[in-house]
Amino acid sequence: MCRPIVYLCDLDGTLLNKQAVIEPEVRKRLNRLIRRGLHITFITARDLESTIRILSGVQMNLPFAVCNGCLIVSPLNGEICKAWHHSYAAVQAILKAAEGISLPRVTRYNAQQVKGLLRQHLSRSLNDGSITQEYIFSVAFRDTADRIHEIRSRVMNLEDPSLFLQCYNDPFEEEIHILDITAASGNKGSAVRHISEILNIPVSHMVAIGDGENDLEMFRAAGAHCVVGDHPVVNRLYGDCKIIYDEGISVVDFIEQQFLSTSRTL
Repeated sequence: MCRPIVYLCDLDGTLLNKQAVIEPEVRKRLNRLIRRGLHITFITARDLESTIRILSGVQMNLPFAVCNGCLIVSPLNGEICKAWHHSYAAVQAILKAAEGISLPRVTRYNAQQVKGLLRQHLSRSLNDGSITQEYIFSVAFRDTADRIHEIRSRVMNLEDPSLFLQCYNDPFEEEIHILDITAASGNKGSAVRHISEILNIPVSHMVAIGDGENDLEMFRAAGAHCVVGDHPVVNRLYGDCKIIYDEGISVVDFIEQQFLSTSRTL
């Protein structure tokens, strides 16, 4: 039996429109393809709350990843499939380094919180988890380029090998930069590999779709890729397959074309 192709899709600047929501047409077409057997999931820098809110109405059935790949969750039972989190000491060092420059957004969850959020999405009962400790998955800063550069320099001076720093532009505000600090062992590439293991589908059967520098690890890990938009660095490295940004329409066009052509050859 042939293994299916799994599409791994970023959200902002890729599948979402400029108001950071999914167009009704995109949602409708995705659900129609999922009912026909499409395997698609999502790997995003967003936190769990906003991801669940945005994907409400999409018939998710595969594990998806948030916090730039550091937290992988099953939408079917609310279980944490894999997690990479910061140590308390690392978080304290980051906050001290950024003190007086910019305020961070700290993303933290425990197993009950994850299940509770997904319970709202699924509208059905889920078993309570046994893990009660709260873990910090991301410390992110969103500010002007000069402030982000200063924070990045200070954090790099910590020389902490447990930290993974990603700096990129806001997809919709060019003057705003984002610095997302996650655990070194967890990123979008790690999420690709672990989703591959969970589904028992090789990475060679995975197609990554994204738009920015924080998608590079995902592109490296997946068997194939498609770049959305005209980011110069991303296109220089992976621009052999690219589509325009069209608020999600071009992405679902690409997926539909690839899915239907693959289905006909099976």
